[in-house]
Amino acid sequence: MTQVALGLGSNLGDRLATMDAALSLIAQVPYTRIVSVSRVYETLPVGVVDQPLFLNAAALVESGSGVPGLMACAHAIERSLGRDRSSETRRWGPRTIDLDILMAGPGGSAVLESSDLIVPHPHAFLRAFVLFPLADIVPEWCHPRTGERVDLAAHRAADCHNDVVLFAQGLACTGTTRRAGLPGDVAVGRGARH
Repeated sequence: MTQVALGLGSNLGDRLATMDAALSLIAQVPYTRIVSVSRVYETLPVGVVDQPLFLNAAALVESGSGVPGLMACAHAIERSLGRDRSSETRRWGPRTIDLDILMAGPGGSAVLESSDLIVPHPHAFLRAFVLFPLADIVPEWCHPRTGERVDLAAHRAADCHNDVVLFAQGLACTGTTRRAGLPGDVAVGRGARH
C-alpha cells in the first residue's frame, strides 16, 4: 500500500457537498483506504482572481493502485462530479472539483515525473491553501528534495498569508480520523471574511 496525500478543492456549486462526494468515491476505489482528512479551509483564488472563493482540504490515503493509478481514478472522479478538463479555457479557473496528488510514499519521499504527473506537486510548498490542510494530516512529512517539513512550511506560510480561513472542522466522509491542533490553528482567522 502506498501512502498518498491528496488535495481537494472546489469553488463552484455546493463546494462542501462536492468535496464530500469526491471523498466517498475515493473510498470506493479498490484497495484504497482513507486514513485521515484535514479540516476545510476557505481561500482566495490564485492566478485568476475573478472567480468564487475556494474550499480546500487534504486526505491521507493508502492505496494499492499506485500513484499513477490513483491519479487516473481521481481524474475519473472529477469527471463524474462535473469537471471537464478539456473545456477549461484558463489555467487556475473555476471548477466543481480539483483532486491533486500532493505528496506520496513513506514520509512523502516519493519523487515521480512524467508528462502528466509530478510528485511532489510542484506548487505544494508555495501555497498556504495546500500547506494548511496538508499540515493537518501529515505534519512530519518532508519535501523529498528540500527536506523542509510540512508543519514548518505551514508556519512559514502563516506568516506570509492571511487569505486562508478555517471553514469547517472536516468533511462528512465516515470511517476516517482527523488530526487536530496542528499548524493551521496558528493562522485561522487572520484573514476572516465578514
